[in-house]
Amino acid sequence: MRFTPTIETDRLILRLPKLEDWPNFETLMTSDRVNHMGGPYSVPVAWGWFCHGIALWQLFDVGNLSIISRQTGECLGQIEINQGPGFPEPELGWQLIASAEGRGLAIWATYMIRATALDDPNGVTTLRRATAVRINMHLYRQLNFGRFEPAPDTDDDYQE
Repeated sequence: MRFTPTIETDRLILRLPKLEDWPNFETLMTSDRVNHMGGPYSVPVAWGWFCHGIALWQLFDVGNLSIISRQTGECLGQIEINQGPGFPEPELGWQLIASAEGRGLAIWATYMIRATALDDPNGVTTLRRATAVRINMHLYRQLNFGRFEPAPDTDDDYQE
């Protein structure tokens, strides 16, 4: 495994799923919101999908990332590149909780995970770049201590 990217912007954090994300994922995957992908699923099957997305990172260098609201810390869903048995080719997909729809989050998250997976220069494609992003965010927080607001998203090209 190269590394699992953590992608941060002013609204969202895309990161490896954590156990604290499970309750929202369980609710989503056991609901009618996943009819389009064969659901609703039983709790054990939903748990299998949750674990599958994490294991993919170890096996294929792709997988699921939880979509976290920077404002509330709530898990809003997942974005993923699926691969392995049952997927004849890598598949890009997402699931969102109902309250997260209609805000452009899935489109943005899809762009970022795709750019990262394809080594697009606008994605987080190297450990060096991921480290640089984290250092820059740390410095920004230090410079703006007490009045910190995350840096806004930008369309500027990233320069290493």
